[in-house]
Amino acid sequence: MKKTGITLIVLMTLTLLIAPFQSAMASSTISVKLSNYIGNKNSMDFSTTGEYKLSGSNVAVTKRYDGKNRYEVANSIASAGWKNPSTVVIVSRDAFDHAISVSPLAYKLGAPILYTNIEKLTKTTENQLKKMNPDNILIVGNTKSISTAAEKSIKKYGKVRRISGKDKFEISQKIAKEMGNYKQAIVVGGNSFMNGIAIASYASRKGYPILLTKKDSIPSYKMPSKVIIIGSTKSTGQKVENQIKKTSQVTRISGANRYELSVNIIKKLNINADKVYLAKASSYIYAMPLSQLAAKSNSTVVYVKPDSVTASLKALLKEKGTYAYHLAGSTSAITDSLKNSLAKQVYLKKNQNYQLNISNGKISLKGIKTYNTVRVVPEKYSTKNVLQIAGKPYLGNVNFAIESGYIRPTNENIPFEDYLKGVVPNEMPASWHVEALKAQAVAARTYSVKSIGKVVPDTTAFQVYGGYNWYTNSTKAVDATKGKVLKYNNQLISATYYSSNGGYTEASEEVWGNALPYLVAKKDTKDPVNAWT
Repeated sequence: MKKTGITLIVLMTLTLLIAPFQSAMASSTISVKLSNYIGNKNSMDFSTTGEYKLSGSNVAVTKRYDGKNRYEVANSIASAGWKNPSTVVIVSRDAFDHAISVSPLAYKLGAPILYTNIEKLTKTTENQLKKMNPDNILIVGNTKSISTAAEKSIKKYGKVRRISGKDKFEISQKIAKEMGNYKQAIVVGGNSFMNGIAIASYASRKGYPILLTKKDSIPSYKMPSKVIIIGSTKSTGQKVENQIKKTSQVTRISGANRYELSVNIIKKLNINADKVYLAKASSYIYAMPLSQLAAKSNSTVVYVKPDSVTASLKALLKEKGTYAYHLAGSTSAITDSLKNSLAKQVYLKKNQNYQLNISNGKISLKGIKTYNTVRVVPEKYSTKNVLQIAGKPYLGNVNFAIESGYIRPTNENIPFEDYLKGVVPNEMPASWHVEALKAQAVAARTYSVKSIGKVVPDTTAFQVYGGYNWYTNSTKAVDATKGKVLKYNNQLISATYYSSNGGYTEASEEVWGNALPYLVAKKDTKDPVNAWT
């Protein structure tokens, strides 16, 4: 006897008992290697409906920019984003207000931001200047921020220009003038460093100047038609907002704290966050140069605690499909435990197509990373979470591995009765009478129950499985016969089935060598008589 796709259940000469077999199937699962509808491919697309993520160790891209101090961290960030920039910007080690104001201009000039001591050029920064060999160096701040002695040393490594002023507000205004014409600007409280850093990469990419203001009064800036105020009225007061509203359309983005603010900026401005740049919420020193690198990647800085992310940030990472995390500072700023935790998950975007390719013996998930295997897991096993592979829907986990030079998906640990719902309509037309479908469900269950916990093929070599290709009547048939199997002498039978026997059944011993009393050679009046060769 040969099992094929369309099936009639043929019971032989002896009485078989349809009996419950619940104990073996309770909470049981089966895994299916997919090839019947997938084929042999070295490139494969899949898409998600619902909430899915990649699971495993080091599935996300993680990168730490480390160093013993702020100078080394800034140099590490600069080396990651710039090789031989024509311009480098240097600010005083504590002049974060200057760094915030100059960020959009630095981006426009294609320049990283480095730190130095006030009195003399820091040795590690000097080494970075030698390495980068720029043509131009822009110093931001007056001689109280960076001394003439330090400037003299800096001049050895490029043509120097200084943007100076009596205070941070005048410097901010001068930098804005160098941005040229702009229709929008960012306004930030002059002492709200983390607010300014959180918006710096966005302002840089858009070419918007960052204008510093006092809490309750604003310097004599010329405001454009649109202004975004960053932070609550505690940092930039209502008086300032009211003054700006006289000439400009104002949007304020705030948050209960700096964590929420950095998340709200991304949400409000719809900033790309497939890659995020993480900084400790109190580490101005690391966050500032990191924002320049984030701007180059069309991303932004978000704030974290040393060993955890907030609930709102976690929700954002899920929504945005974040797959890469760039961390600023040593483990004292952001712990390895947080880094490792983030590395274990990549949230996939809903209704997003993803492409897998074989690359040097591994599987490349296009635009993300290369893996030995790719395991895609739903947040919860549910019919609301569906994975489409080659146009076919599947529930639950799918692991993509390389087999014989092809990408081979395995639908892992499917609840056994759900597995049968994907089998019955692929072995018997779902349009057939529900009683026939019930018989098919019992036979299919009996045939496969001993394979619970194993990996089986989805072809006629075992049973054809169509994934979440469920139909109303066939699903009813599986549910109505739940746990029921065929037994002979109180033992499970070998429930081999087939679509047609040509009018006469074959004896089991003629096929497999062992005689089964319920599978004998016999005329079958229910099957059309067809000549077989």
